[in-house]
Amino acid sequence: MDEDRAFAELYGGLRRFAAVVGTLGDDPDDLVQEAVARTLRRGSLADLEDPGPYLRRVIVNLVRTEHRNASTRWRILSRLRSVDAHVDEYPSDWPDLADLSPQQRAVLYLRFVENRSIAEIADVLALNEPAVRARLSRALKALRVELERSTVDGHG
Repeated sequence: MDEDRAFAELYGGLRRFAAVVGTLGDDPDDLVQEAVARTLRRGSLADLEDPGPYLRRVIVNLVRTEHRNASTRWRILSRLRSVDAHVDEYPSDWPDLADLSPQQRAVLYLRFVENRSIAEIADVLALNEPAVRARLSRALKALRVELERSTVDGHG
């Protein structure tokens, strides 16, 4: 498969994946573009046996790195000033997704939107199957707890 055709076939799914895995400030198109650019520095997309999982892994790693860097910046700025920070809401019907890690959002997306198996998710995210199950379980538990809390509080 040639590179242009491979990218055209993958783009829509990669963009949706990036929109879910990324944070409020992340443009899904930028994440896909950066993932493809980093991959192309190593060779052609056509050289990869299955570029989809590889590019998804790159997207998750980009978001994780940015999240880590943003957390570090936030801690430093919080120490330097005592003002409350404004935190934007996550652009979703479930704002509680913002509290999940990028990998937890990735696991939820791959499992429930793309209907992938645990083994496939492990391959995409370069994790072992028990790690995928653990992330999936923790993410679902966190969402369940928040849903129950909001129902009890009268918000749901």
